[in-house]
Order: sequence, then structure tokens, then C-alpha cells
Amino acid sequence: MDRRQFLGVTTAGMGIILGGSTLSFVRRNLGIGPGTGVVAPDPRTASPPRATTLWGRVEDVDGTSVTIELTPREASVDGRLVVRRRGYPAGEILNEAVSDPFGLRRSTSEPIEVVVDVPRMPARSGPWFYECLLQRRGTDELAFVCESAPFRWSGRRAAVPRAADRVVDDPPSIKHDRFERRLSRNDYVVAYAWRDSTPTRWSLTHRLRRSVHEAAVDRERGYVQTFEESLSSPVVRRLADAIATRARDVPGDGHGRSDADDGQGNDGQGNDGGRGRSDADDRRENVDEGSGLGRGRDTSISPAERFDRLVRFAQDIRYERDFESMDVYDYNRTVEETLVDGVGDCKDKSFLLAGLLAAPPLSCDVVLCFQPAHVLLGVAREDVPDGVEVHDTIVLGGREYVPVDPSFRFRIGEYPDADVTAAYGDGRWLHADAGAIGRGLERNLRDFLENGVRK
Repeated sequence: MDRRQFLGVTTAGMGIILGGSTLSFVRRNLGIGPGTGVVAPDPRTASPPRATTLWGRVEDVDGTSVTIELTPREASVDGRLVVRRRGYPAGEILNEAVSDPFGLRRSTSEPIEVVVDVPRMPARSGPWFYECLLQRRGTDELAFVCESAPFRWSGRRAAVPRAADRVVDDPPSIKHDRFERRLSRNDYVVAYAWRDSTPTRWSLTHRLRRSVHEAAVDRERGYVQTFEESLSSPVVRRLADAIATRARDVPGDGHGRSDADDGQGNDGQGNDGGRGRSDADDRRENVDEGSGLGRGRDTSISPAERFDRLVRFAQDIRYERDFESMDVYDYNRTVEETLVDGVGDCKDKSFLLAGLLAAPPLSCDVVLCFQPAHVLLGVAREDVPDGVEVHDTIVLGGREYVPVDPSFRFRIGEYPDADVTAAYGDGRWLHADAGAIGRGLERNLRDFLENGVRK
């Protein structure tokens, strides 16, 4: 029996194949368990894309009033601000208020201050933060401008905001050949560099809201849940578009530095520690989450080029196992964590690539494939664009898939020659092989005992 025939022999429910104690071990340490279907973004917590016409920052929070400094990035910007008080870190909307209409003219070059009072309703005791959105005149669409650090009320009746603890402390700046990270107030500014199959070197600078990252860190996670969340993540969809259309080709070393980024650190409150950064630097970097700074070379690439660029982006993110990068045996990084950390193992990079390839216009149907001590992605054969050279395919649940391994720079369709013990996609288990799972569990248990667990 050849490999393709073997992979298509059995499809069965995980609960039937595995006994109770074994299934418990699998769920805890391998993340295999029943799925619930694709997780759609919660409309109560979803955030719109970043404004490209306006730069802003929260200047002051005093009682229930918030002061925002605004600077136009176009010749004129007319509209008003919608300011939301949101629960921290999950982001549920607690209350909102709208500013008076304003008009900004870049010719004046002077920023303006907008003060908005957001009543303290409902009386909530937990931490919260402000989110500031632009509503341009004549439209109902909202665009993200800036956000505040988290606060909490100092007492039941006194509307006095005090700084709240963050889910994640200020992280250090990072700089190496393919990844850079620093804090710019309440944003992460991250830069990536990678090679496509040409191999052309590409660079992209990206902003990710700190609150979005911290909400992701605070979420529950698991192999199935994190995979499903990645498929509908707005963060990953914006990033996929930027990688495909707004990244810039870089001659020379391709270190991923942008024209507006000097690579220095920032303390997250707008202070650069005397390293020479200014508000003007941050204003120039206030681009859409997932937008590249500088000039993208090609905004009309073919589906095959897009597919290749997305795969190579994920493959070139640094690979490290969890016990090396996090000092724990097994941890499922959300896509936001992988993007901010600039590192991931096979499952983390598979989650990220799944979201990138599932994003429009490719909209690939993807499945998560499990091997002993390894995870990779399967892409429906009919969704792989013409012009992509495919090394091999596999059959799972009666359907043909192309294996795509994001851990290292494998060819499309190439992956480690080991049994696929299970495959999950489309809200269900497509494949599960009892004998292979048993052998895989033995190997994973041995790996678990050798490397230890510290969680």
C-alpha cells in the first residue's frame, strides 16, 4: 500500500478511536479534540482597519474625559471621533461617545486637540481602555486612530482613572536579520524580511495594536481552537493583503528595515530613551495594520505569486520549539503572538499560514495535519493556483490535498516522510488512523518526558 492509499484508508471520530485517559493526554499535550467549526469575529469586539488619513494619540485621561491629539495626513480631513471605553483585555464595548465635528487642514501643520466625555456607564470595576475611531463626514464607516493604555476606576463613586496592570509587560526591542520589533506607544511596530522562490528578498513593516495582542495572549487556546480562529482573523487578513501587494523588494541584505524606522527601542509611552525618535517618526509610521512602509513593487501579482509569497513569509519566520522559546513543553501561540514574537514552532507557523492562505482572494480550503511530534498544513488541490509547482499530494477524507510545511523551506507538497495520524478541517476530523496515533503518542510521550514540562 503506497502512502497516498494509506492516508485515505480510515476516517473516524477521535472519541471512538481513543480511550478516555489517552484522549485526555492528547487533548492536554497534543491539542487534539472535537472541533466546533470556524470561529467568526465577535462584532462586539471587532475593530476596523487603521485610518490612513489621520494620525492621533491619546494625550490625557482625566475622569471620564479623554483628550486626543490629531494631525492630518491628507490635505483635509473632516469628520468626528467616536471614542469607546472597552473592557481590557477582551475588548467588549462598555460605552461610547461622539465628538463635535472637526475639520483638519494639513496646510496649517498644527495638530488639534479633541476632548470627548465618555460617561461611566455601566459601573464596571474591571480594567478598561479607550479606543478612538474616525468617522469621516458623509459616511458611516469607522477607522481606528489610536488607543490608550489600560486603566481602572479608583473607587465605586469617584470617577478617577488609575493605571491598570497589563497582561504583558513592556517587552524588549528585538533586532535580527529577518525580524525587528519595538513599542511605539500602544502599538507594536514589527518588521519582517523573507525570500520568495525567485528568490527575491522582501520587506514589510507592520503595526499591531497592543490591546489586540494582549487580548490574544489572554484567550484560551488549543490546536483546533487556535487553528479555527486564524481562518477568520482580521489581523491575518490585512497582513495577507500587505504581504502580497504592499511589501517592497529589498536589494542587498534584505533586513526588513523601513525608511521611517531606525530600529531603536521605545518605552511604549512615546519616549524613546534619548535615541532620537520623534512624534514625526511615529506619524510617518501610522499606516494600516498590515501595510508596508516604502513602495511596494507590484500591486497586481498573480495568484501563484501571491501563494508563493505567503508560504515563504511563514517559512522564513524563525523556528523554535516551545521549550526553547517559552520554557514550556507545549503552547499554542495565537497568530498575534507569533507575529509579535517573530518566532514559532510547527503548529504556530501552521496556524499563521492557514489564516494567510484562507484570506481572500485565494480563500484556500485548508486542513491541519498531525504527524508524530509535528504539524503541517494541507491545502485543497483545486485551490492551489495554476503555476505553483506541486511536489506531491495526499488524500484525506476522500479529497486531494497539497501538503505545505511552514516549519522550514520545504517545496510545495514536500513534508517529512511520516504517517499523518489525523487531519482536521471544515469543522470536523477528516482523517484519523488509530495505529498511527498510538505510535505517535508513544513518541510524543517520550519527547515529553525527555524535555520536561514547566507549566
